Amino acid sequence: MFAIMTLGALKEILYQVTMRGLDYPEDRIVDELYGFLCGGYLRSAR
Repeated sequence: MFAIMTLGALKEILYQVTMRGLDYPEDRIVDELYGFLCGGYLRSAR
């Protein structure tokens, strides 16, 4: 259940960035999503 909610939240964030035409560099988006996942989902050294 937790994983499904997380994927939904990430999908919504990417959808909003795309639909609103926000000007964020792709590498920043990837870094932020990775940081979010590392904050409690991934077992990876940053």
